[in-house]
Amino acid sequence: MMEQISRNWPSSFPVIHTQRYTLRALNELDLPELVIRCNHYDISKQTSSLPYPYTLNFAIGRLKLIQDGFTNMSRLVWVIEDNSTKNLVGEIGLHWREASQSVEVGYWIGVDFWGMGIATECLRAVLNFASEFKIARFVFGTHFADNPASGRTMEKAGMISEGEVEPVLNQEGELKRLCRFKLDL
Repeated sequence: MMEQISRNWPSSFPVIHTQRYTLRALNELDLPELVIRCNHYDISKQTSSLPYPYTLNFAIGRLKLIQDGFTNMSRLVWVIEDNSTKNLVGEIGLHWREASQSVEVGYWIGVDFWGMGIATECLRAVLNFASEFKIARFVFGTHFADNPASGRTMEKAGMISEGEVEPVLNQEGELKRLCRFKLDL
């Protein structure tokens, strides 16, 4: 039986700064811009939890889920804000997994911002936060096999490939091959 760890959780929502971005809590004022950025089929098809179309009603419900998740120590989800333009470019989050005493990282970047190194820069910052704060035993992330760019992001951020794991359904109900990366904390 795995020894339970004491979950080290921040008392207030942490703000993380990178060279180009600020990772901060999502708020109601962000929702219209968030809907514009996330309402894209190419984002939804690579996730198991973000629908297309991504509506304001969904975003309102998700905001409550995110806020409640911080309070009950089950998730930390940051919006990614460009320091120079103050535009939202995506999200990144850590989701507690009780069975393994770990956190799962997930992220999405608006399609207009793909290929700019945003996910890698922000993932490195979140992994550093998780390591410094000792938030879990390890961090893991997954990506669909047909999205190798996400795997390269995890690898560049220092995560190690564990290969393929059980396939999962995407938003369209299609069973897709899944690859997993891990970083011990």
